[in-house]
Amino acid sequence: MRVILSSSLTQKKEMIKPMAKLAIVGARNAIISHLLEFLHLRGVKKDDITLLKAAGGNDELSFGDDTLRYANVAQADWDSFASVVFVADEVLAKDYIPQALKGKARVINATEAADFAFAPLVVSGAEVLKSAPLINYPHPLAAAALRALNVLKKYRIKTIRLSAYIGADMAGEEGMNELYNHTRRILMNDVPQDKRIFPKTLAFNVIPQAGSFIGEETEFEWMLNSQIKRGLGSEIKVHANCAIVPVFIGAGMFINAELDADADIDAAMGEFANARGIRLNDQQKDGGYATLTDAQGETDIFISRVRSDTTVDNGLGFWVSGDINLNAAADIAAILKSWKV
Repeated sequence: MRVILSSSLTQKKEMIKPMAKLAIVGARNAIISHLLEFLHLRGVKKDDITLLKAAGGNDELSFGDDTLRYANVAQADWDSFASVVFVADEVLAKDYIPQALKGKARVINATEAADFAFAPLVVSGAEVLKSAPLINYPHPLAAAALRALNVLKKYRIKTIRLSAYIGADMAGEEGMNELYNHTRRILMNDVPQDKRIFPKTLAFNVIPQAGSFIGEETEFEWMLNSQIKRGLGSEIKVHANCAIVPVFIGAGMFINAELDADADIDAAMGEFANARGIRLNDQQKDGGYATLTDAQGETDIFISRVRSDTTVDNGLGFWVSGDINLNAAADIAAILKSWKV
């Protein structure tokens, strides 16, 4: 953990001391951009937000018609923040969450930093723990899966098989730019550039690898296994498959759950239809389901193709689609609202 020590008045004057209620820590990404949109729409003032990241560059992000500039996280005065959100950057979370907590801020850890697994995992639809100084928010893909699976908890889930199809925005702007540039070059009979964000050319392709390999699994498969068990119970068996598909934004998942209790299809669909943050779109006709393009720009996830899975006793299968980075930003904004931010 890095500790800032300042022994002179000059050093103290150089330290950033914003009189802000909220700090958002992490380099620019889709979740932070969407979160700023929600905060602006709610009427949060620009002066009440500080963006922090590692030193280097002069990045800024839009905030309504204005902009917010990043400051160096190493110079932050943590005593000046009531709430802090760490997004995507595990290294910064590991280094600075202890300092934020010491400064008496309430912290949301929306990174994969494993050091804070002791803190409760909060997902959409779950009761926000108003007294907890630190809560974890899962990876956006796991959050979408958990939002849907939480509806089925009453049926006592035994096993989960999940196949996720993830858009290029999993790698941020660079991933989307690579997909665009490779698509354009192929359509122009040109050769895609050798330098790749993804392990193979994504344009007109499907890549069965999301993240680096951890033994037999990739990072995203390991993450889904770990976070779904944390959210639903360690006794549940999870098998996840992840592929990157040539779409720019969002993710879709086929989820098959084996349940301990019989789940009537009509009853399950009723549960989905009445769940917060979920939109049921299952008309059992051509086009009567939601796709990733339907989900883009929507804060809810969509459930479609609900049907029995006859390969197991009490099996249920369904399709989930969502603009998962936007979904995550909406969830985090809702938590902050409950904290009066």
